[in-house]
Amino acid sequence: MSINIIMYHYVRNNEDYIYDSFCRRKEEFESQVQFFLKDGIVLNPFDQESIDFYLKNDERNIYLLTFDDGYKDHFYCSKYLASLGLRACFFAPINSISGDLLDVNAIHILIGTRYISVINLLENIKDICIDQKFTFIQNNQKVSIEEYIEKFTFESRFDKRENLILKRILQRDLVGEKNRKFLINHLLEKFLKKNPDELNKEIYLNYEEMIDMKKIGMFFGSHGNTHRWLNSINKYQQEVEIEKSFQKLKQLKLIDKEQPLVMSYPYGGFNDETMEIMSDLDINYGMTTNGAKAEISNNKNSKFTLSRWDTNDCWDNSWRKPINPNSN
Repeated sequence: MSINIIMYHYVRNNEDYIYDSFCRRKEEFESQVQFFLKDGIVLNPFDQESIDFYLKNDERNIYLLTFDDGYKDHFYCSKYLASLGLRACFFAPINSISGDLLDVNAIHILIGTRYISVINLLENIKDICIDQKFTFIQNNQKVSIEEYIEKFTFESRFDKRENLILKRILQRDLVGEKNRKFLINHLLEKFLKKNPDELNKEIYLNYEEMIDMKKIGMFFGSHGNTHRWLNSINKYQQEVEIEKSFQKLKQLKLIDKEQPLVMSYPYGGFNDETMEIMSDLDINYGMTTNGAKAEISNNKNSKFTLSRWDTNDCWDNSWRKPINPNSN
């Protein structure tokens, strides 16, 4: 009773860029797709009947491909998939479509740029936070930058401690969205000499590219209105994030009336209030970042907590080859 939902972010060759990212190389991506085709069935995301059937019937190795954040990399991915007669789910936040630079991507660029030291970034952040008397939320308490770093709990499958500290500060734990934006823009200007508008055009799909993807059969779903941690905001704010995102995707003609409505939670964050909103809005599926097979149980909310495998779960680094994620 399961589907292997595979999650991709960057799909690129790092040497083509000035910054490194956790990515699936293009030739690796192609070999993974070929492996999935040989190993089982790659589902069409528009086919809700098949999705529902395979979530309840464990018959073969079933795959569904998903891509988060709306990167230009995904234009190449869609062309490659279409050449094989395949379709996939693409989740782009509304604010990136509208011209904003997502915090998560600003952070990727800052961490990944080869001549920038993450230690230097953290020292710069620390100095500003002390000077501005910025506070942080840690274990539901307000703390200073020094306390935050000292008591930071490290837990990540793929990241280094200092990288995760920087990400959590700038994505979530520094109190005040304006303060986080201020810090990010300061760091981009100081270390990269670029502004968010320039970077948006470099890394995200533009609307014309998304329409081209739609024309060749690709599926679009919601990744939030402003790509926020849903479990860090109140129920009303969550409702705005979710409802507005679907409204805008429909206005942009990226979602058809007859297709299933699917949401990929930004950062994988959700809570019980998220489930209530998803149900009230008649959303069909919600996708998490939990590394496991997607299954539906007797719990009515299980369709809103579908697990996904990261692309790295489907890759054997020792032998440089694709694998079934369930073999790990």
